[in-house]
Amino acid sequence: DLSHLYDNTIINQISGHETIIVNEKGVKQYPVELKTIMFMATNKPVRITDAQSGLIRRLIDVYPSNRTLPNAEYFEAMDGIRFELGGIAWHCLQVYRSMGPNAYGSYVAKEMIARTNDIYSFLSSELDRFEDGTPIEATTLWREFKTWCEEANIDVRMKRDEFIFEVGNYFEKTDRSRVKGRVSSRNATFTDFKWDKFASDGDTSEDQPDIHKIKPLELNSTESKFDALAADYPAQYAAANDIGGPLKRWDDVTTTLKDIDTTKLHWVRVPENHIVLDFDLRGPDGEKSLEENLLAAAQYPPTYAEVSKSGNGVHLHYIYDGDAERLKPLIDEHIECKVYKGRSALRRKLSRCNDLDVAHISSGLPLKGEKTMINKMVLKDEAHIRALIRGNLKKKYQPGTKPSIDFICKILDEAYDSEIQYDVTDMRQDVMNFAMNSTHNAKYCMECVANMKFKSAHEDIPEAEKPTDTSVLTFYDVEVFPNLFMICFKDSDKDHVQTWINPPAKSVQALCTKNLVGFNNRRYDNHILYAWGWLGYSNKGLYDLSQAIVTGQKGCQFPNAYNLSYADIYDFSSKKQSLKKWEIELGIDHHELGMPWDQPVPEDKWPLVQSYCEDDVRATEATFNHLHEDFVARQGLANLSGMTVNDSTNQHTARIIFGDDRHPQSQFPFPDLIEVSILARVVMCGCMVCPMEMDHSTRPWNRAGF
Repeated sequence: DLSHLYDNTIINQISGHETIIVNEKGVKQYPVELKTIMFMATNKPVRITDAQSGLIRRLIDVYPSNRTLPNAEYFEAMDGIRFELGGIAWHCLQVYRSMGPNAYGSYVAKEMIARTNDIYSFLSSELDRFEDGTPIEATTLWREFKTWCEEANIDVRMKRDEFIFEVGNYFEKTDRSRVKGRVSSRNATFTDFKWDKFASDGDTSEDQPDIHKIKPLELNSTESKFDALAADYPAQYAAANDIGGPLKRWDDVTTTLKDIDTTKLHWVRVPENHIVLDFDLRGPDGEKSLEENLLAAAQYPPTYAEVSKSGNGVHLHYIYDGDAERLKPLIDEHIECKVYKGRSALRRKLSRCNDLDVAHISSGLPLKGEKTMINKMVLKDEAHIRALIRGNLKKKYQPGTKPSIDFICKILDEAYDSEIQYDVTDMRQDVMNFAMNSTHNAKYCMECVANMKFKSAHEDIPEAEKPTDTSVLTFYDVEVFPNLFMICFKDSDKDHVQTWINPPAKSVQALCTKNLVGFNNRRYDNHILYAWGWLGYSNKGLYDLSQAIVTGQKGCQFPNAYNLSYADIYDFSSKKQSLKKWEIELGIDHHELGMPWDQPVPEDKWPLVQSYCEDDVRATEATFNHLHEDFVARQGLANLSGMTVNDSTNQHTARIIFGDDRHPQSQFPFPDLIEVSILARVVMCGCMVCPMEMDHSTRPWNRAGF
């Protein structure tokens, strides 16, 4: 807000590359010579303090022309600007070269001065009295200025002499009288008014443009400009099967596009800078809609366009004047940017097209590394990320494997660049298996999966820190049925066991801020809490997860869930046995639930499940007290390794031995097992009781024919 800028000294010093003193808080003042150019824009009036202000030489007024566009045309124009950045920059450069660097040397922001400089505004209201060129006294102007300020409700804080000297900047001559040989400004007289300071620039308004709406892209031709452009590009027909792949290896192809009938399904190899925007938008019925695609394609710069093989998609062809490898493969939902590098080729079938040439663009398309969010699919947390990935694995959003993999890659890139904490490394294998099933682009898809960011760069969940006071521990246990999720927990300083049945997710998240201690909870209970509290699992989904963990299914556990707890009794115990065996060994009352785990529990039986779960919580606490020495040993191990008590024994020992090196295998060179095998067999032959000339080829230990 430059309207409150009463002293522009610092701005003038910075723009003049002068040395200024920086007064940074808490730091000793230091000099800096800034080599910079400032571009500042404001919608509020810039205060012009006086006629000699340095801001006058640096301000350019930009005012609306009052020519407006209808909404549809306005948004179309604003959306198209990003594709014209190269053209705009080129145009600006040509204007600068034609006008020269001093084009604005004599420019004065007169309208801005009139809005914020009181002297200028006052003189503007008195222009008629300066027309005859009659000299005017300074005292007369001063009295009239004070009257003008009262009528305009302006609080005058200017001294008379300051006013007289400031007014003198608007006259060619200022005659000051002399009093006893001294110059006095009291009776100064001004003549020859500077009319150029108040000259009008005239009215530059133009007629309003015609109102029109965005029209869908028109494809009213069958003569393809692309066929002419790519006449000499290698091309071949597609195989007559469901896959429709190329008939031959490209090394064996001798035909070009002009040699084949382009109205039949075929493949053509284009240069890497020849890109295609593929529109596969869906209509309200969920099917690919030509109308939706034509309307979406019309919002991009005009270029050669044709319908896709299916007849409902649209392809826009461009020559990209830049590094095509930097382009993101997915622009938005159902809109791909295809770059054909290596031996990849364009599959097409000419039916309908327009009569435009392939246009050149150099900007406007999203680049890799840019932080752009996916429209309509907001990434809020790990649950949303997982849902999007699962949807793509089912081809819910994209029709093919490659665009689905591209979409997953975009999702993870967006999440990685944001502040979202997530870890979906357990889904890596599912995504890799999905990529390997690609018919045409298996190698490309697998390379994409290899570079996917399945884990955020931030610290692991939980977001809330554990309390530093570990004197109070919370022992807990969970029970999972198809219609019931129960949590029982007890603080070590209390006797009462609390029970939650199908609790809200926020309650589970709050519980995880406590120092949770369970039995084998790192491998089971923690993941149940995480799925319910953070991933939004339903009772049925939680039951399926529980069964997957119990049966040892790989990839069903969540990396972020392991550290939800403070300690795991089973892990730090030196004696590995189940909680039931500890109950028997310690003489704790125990009983079996006696109801099927795979069936819903009637509500009248819920108290029975609660009693069973509460008993397990008490048994967990008793087992912890019995194994307290093992827990103290784990605390000592944690102090040595610098890790938490909750980390596994294997993690602690690996940290102590190998430090932060997660891949220490390279430090342990193993001998070639083939050489060891040969040596062993030679030794065996030399030590045999039987004579060496005996035929050993039939011996079972002789696999190499020695």
